[in-house]
Amino acid sequence: MSGPTTPAPTDSACTHNPALADSQLTASNGAHTCRMTRLRIMHNEAAEQQFEQGMQEALQAEQQANNP
Repeated sequence: MSGPTTPAPTDSACTHNPALADSQLTASNGAHTCRMTRLRIMHNEAAEQQFEQGMQEALQAEQQANNP
């Protein structure tokens, strides 16, 4: 790499992983990595909510079938 390296702006969400902030190589990717992690967490939460909703619907259907 040529030219002066400017450190990436510190993403407050990246402070939990000092390795991202310490390394010049990953500093530019730090915000991106944290953003992807947040998206993955949000996706998992959405999938979890869908699973919970499906379980509730299945339980209700089962209860209705058992108690006509």
